[in-house]
Amino acid sequence: MEPKTTELIFKIQDMDCVEEVSILKRELSPLVGGEQHLFFDVLNRRMIVNPTAEITAAAIMEAVSQTGMRAEIWDEKKKQAAPASFWSRQGRTLLTSLSGLMMGTAFLTHVYLAGSFGAALGAEEATNGSMPLPVRLQYLSA
Repeated sequence: MEPKTTELIFKIQDMDCVEEVSILKRELSPLVGGEQHLFFDVLNRRMIVNPTAEITAAAIMEAVSQTGMRAEIWDEKKKQAAPASFWSRQGRTLLTSLSGLMMGTAFLTHVYLAGSFGAALGAEEATNGSMPLPVRLQYLSA
């Protein structure tokens, strides 16, 4: 069994907003002796616990897992030593750019198949009220 320490620091996966902090406070407050013993750094996804009772890090991690989040012991060296992967740094930008490219391609295809910008922009009478299947598929992929 782990000995009681004066301060336990955890990295909380999936802690992104105040609502999740509230959930953690509600779940952990009885365990650590009250809300005043919990401190949160949402930006860094860090939780600091100053428990008043004999409690282990494993017990706190188990309580956090019951909220649907995951806790691990904060390791400053690990944070500095492990640079983020390319996908974690640029993935959202790449997917957003790809989606925009697909939207543009779909619109240009729509213009080409409809015959004019006006028809592609909503003059549904020009296309008998339906969007061509290739255009639908391209919009769907975006």
